[in-house]
Amino acid sequence: MARSKAQTKTPAWPIQMTAGNVQAGELDYKTHTRRLAEGPGGKPNRLCARTPGDLLYVQEPIDWGRPDRGDRPRFVAGGFRGVSAFVDQTFRPEDWTPRAQRGRSRDMPKWAHRACLEIQETRFEAVDAISEDDARAEGIVSLARHPRCGPIYAHYGDWTSTPDGFSVPADLMAFDPVSAFAKLWDRLHPDPGARFEDGPRVIVVAHRWREGRFWELLDLDPAGIFKTKGKAA
Repeated sequence: MARSKAQTKTPAWPIQMTAGNVQAGELDYKTHTRRLAEGPGGKPNRLCARTPGDLLYVQEPIDWGRPDRGDRPRFVAGGFRGVSAFVDQTFRPEDWTPRAQRGRSRDMPKWAHRACLEIQETRFEAVDAISEDDARAEGIVSLARHPRCGPIYAHYGDWTSTPDGFSVPADLMAFDPVSAFAKLWDRLHPDPGARFEDGPRVIVVAHRWREGRFWELLDLDPAGIFKTKGKAA
């Protein structure tokens, strides 16, 4: 029997992911996530309070296309394993505010998510202490080789399929996993003090990808979470 909201005070917490990280997570290339341990003003990242077993519902970017031409909003990462690439707009349509329709991960309504990360372990370290194995766990893969230098590494989401195999922009590639992760990190954290070479303290979250909305995974009644007359389809 589905439990009510009163039986679960806070069932899940949000985490924003790029389309590339969603693709890497769905394929189990990405099983670790690093985030700055502190935000502006030294405020602790809310991930610091999470523990093994907690669920993080994935907020991801949405492409709204041209609604005036009949386009349906779809997840930038596309569909996977039978999960539709299109966003279900039938549940809580009032949440599709102008802000939500910007398409950014952080603006995606809670109910629209289609996957969660189940936390398995957390720890703290300097970002530049990452090992090659951990860089791979962040979604760094090798899908091509240089004729003289060997394997080429980059984040899974940056690779593009071509008739001859796979390619990746030169500024995003490296010849070892750690260097490839450093380029990815600096692209997302360009400010002084947060760059890879600065060695900021991060929280490392090891997680398992789980498809489905958190209330489905936790056997919760969505009516107790969202006060709406709509259906949770």
